[in-house]
Amino acid sequence: MSRFLLPLFALLWGGVLAATSPADVDRAANAVAVNLNGVIRPCPSPFQLLGTANRRCVAADGSSALTRQLLSSSGLNLYGGWRSDDDPAYVYNWIQMPSGYVKVMVAPFPNRPASALVFLDVTASSTVAAPAFRRVLRLSTPRLNGTDVIALQNRLMDVSKVARGAGGDGWFGPVTEANVIAFQSTNGLAPSGVVDRATWAKLFSSTARFFDPKLAKAIAERNKVAK
Repeated sequence: MSRFLLPLFALLWGGVLAATSPADVDRAANAVAVNLNGVIRPCPSPFQLLGTANRRCVAADGSSALTRQLLSSSGLNLYGGWRSDDDPAYVYNWIQMPSGYVKVMVAPFPNRPASALVFLDVTASSTVAAPAFRRVLRLSTPRLNGTDVIALQNRLMDVSKVARGAGGDGWFGPVTEANVIAFQSTNGLAPSGVVDRATWAKLFSSTARFFDPKLAKAIAERNKVAK
């Protein structure tokens, strides 16, 4: 598989965000072009083969790293930090627009070493069917266990863009508590670490905002030292 395709797969199918309209992709492409002094142009191969018919591409002078930095400081409403798969030259994010989020990736322009390509496309609907709220979840002795804890853990991984692997283990421990606190802090909820009905509803909604898993790790380490 072409090295161009791997980051695009993560971009096009890895999001858990609200759907966008084609008009928002056009607006986002125009905003990106203005901020980078770039040019909206047909997507080059192999990018023209991926995404939807609503995709847009912007060519910009400078490296991928410089382009990413310029977009980060441009005032565009980005969804948290940039993400990468196995090649740091290919990074992706989302831009918040009126109807949701537009997917955006920065990559080297094929066969143009001194240029970067910004690829934009619609985001599919991310409405999540929330499991029924059964009980308040918190760190306790003995530890809580069950399918609702697994659902919580898996959703926390999705929202923080952490690969699920085998999925949650079903036990509400200190790491789960730390991730709940990080999520609550980022989403305007009291950072209690307790999953009440309000936290559950927000977590499984399409408006759940990304939280940095590094923040959760720092909270877990802090709580461990405190004990």
